[in-house]
Amino acid sequence: MSKVALNVFGKAIRETGHALDRLGCTVMGVEYFKETFSRHRSVMPLFDLKPSVAEDAFVAPSATVVGDVSLASNASVWYGAVVRADRGSISVGPMTNIQDRAVVSSSTTIGSRVTIGHGALLQGCTVGDGALIGQGAVVQAGSSIGSGSIVAAGAVVLPETVIPEGQMWVGNPAVFKKNVSEADMKPYQSVVDKYAKLAQAYESS
Repeated sequence: MSKVALNVFGKAIRETGHALDRLGCTVMGVEYFKETFSRHRSVMPLFDLKPSVAEDAFVAPSATVVGDVSLASNASVWYGAVVRADRGSISVGPMTNIQDRAVVSSSTTIGSRVTIGHGALLQGCTVGDGALIGQGAVVQAGSSIGSGSIVAAGAVVLPETVIPEGQMWVGNPAVFKKNVSEADMKPYQSVVDKYAKLAQAYESS
C-alpha cells in the first residue's frame, strides 16, 4: 500500500473515532464537543514529507511549518508565518528569524543569521548568510540574495535576479541602490540576537 493510501486510510480511522466520540457524548448528554475546536498544528508532515526542527528552534503556536522543511538551531518562525515545503525542500539556517505573517514556499534555501521581515514573501529562492529581507518584500522564484545583502521593505525582486554579496536593493522592481557597509548591517545583526533571545523566552514560558 502506498504512503498516500496509508495516510488517507489513517485519517479515515481517526475521523471515525471522532464521530464515535461525538455520538457517545450525545447519548450521555455531554455536549463539550460542540465547543469551537481548532485542528491547527504548528509543525506537521505532508504524507511522507516530515519537517526536521532542531530542539532549540522556536515555532509559534499560530505559525505553520509543513512538509520537507529543515529548521536549524535557534531558528524561529513567528506568529502567523507559513513555511510550506510541498513541492521541494526548504532549509532555514541557524539563528535565522522568519517574522510574523511572512510566507516561505518551496524550494527555498535560507542561510544563517538571516532576518525575514514581517509579511515578506519568498518563493523558490536562495538567501545568503546574514542577509535581510525587509518587511513586505517579495523575492520571486530563481532569485539569489547574496550574503550580507539587504532587500528593502516593500521591494520586489523579479524572478532569476542575482543580487551580489553586500548590496542594498530597493523598489518595484528592485534595483541596486548602494553597497552595504558594516555600519548599515550592525543594527540588523543585533535584531538577529534579539529574536534568538526572545524565541528562547517564548519557548520556556
